[in-house]
Amino acid sequence: MSERSIAFYGALSHTSWGIVPVLAAIGLGFAAYRVEQRWRQTRYRELLLGLVGIWTLLLTSLWLVFAGVFHIACAATKANETQCLSNLKQLGTAAMMYAQDHHETLPPAENWEDALKPYLKTPLKCPLEKLGTSYAMNKALSKKKLEALEHPAEVVLFFESDNGITVAQKRHASSLGFTFADGHAKRIVETSQKALRWQ
Repeated sequence: MSERSIAFYGALSHTSWGIVPVLAAIGLGFAAYRVEQRWRQTRYRELLLGLVGIWTLLLTSLWLVFAGVFHIACAATKANETQCLSNLKQLGTAAMMYAQDHHETLPPAENWEDALKPYLKTPLKCPLEKLGTSYAMNKALSKKKLEALEHPAEVVLFFESDNGITVAQKRHASSLGFTFADGHAKRIVETSQKALRWQ
C-alpha cells in the first residue's frame, strides 16, 4: 500500500472516531426499538438480547481494529517524512560547511555526494528508497558562489529524487522535501512545487 493510500485511510480512521459513535447510537437505538417489538412476540428473550449484544460487540471490535491499524500506519508515514526531512536538513548543513571551507562556493553538482562525505556521519537515504538514489543537487547551483545568490532562502539546492536528476514523484503522499541555498529544508505540497525557484 502506498503512502498516499495510507494517508487517505488514516485520515478516514481519524474521521471515524467522530462519526462512528453517532452511527452506533443510531444503530443501537434502532436495535432497542426492534428488541422491544420482538420482546412482546417471542419467549426467547434471552436469546434475542444475546444476539443483539454479539452484533454490537462485533461492530465495535471491527471499528477499533480499523481505527487502530490506520493510526499506526499514519504514525509510520509521519516518521518516514520526518526522517527524510532530517536528511535534507543535514545535507543543507553539510553544504554550508563545505562552502565555508571552499571560499563560500557550493559543491560541484556532478559529484556533490563525494564532496560532502567529510561533513556527513553516514550516507543519507530516504526510508522509502531502498535501491536507487534518494536526493539530487540542483545543477544550476554547481560551484556557485553564495554571494551571487540574491535570495538563497528561496532557491532549491537539494531535492528528493528517484534518479539523481529529476524531482521524485509522490514519494511522501502529496509533499516532497527540499533544501534551500541558505541551508534550511522544508516540505512542499505538490500544488506549490511549480512556484519553486531553481536559479
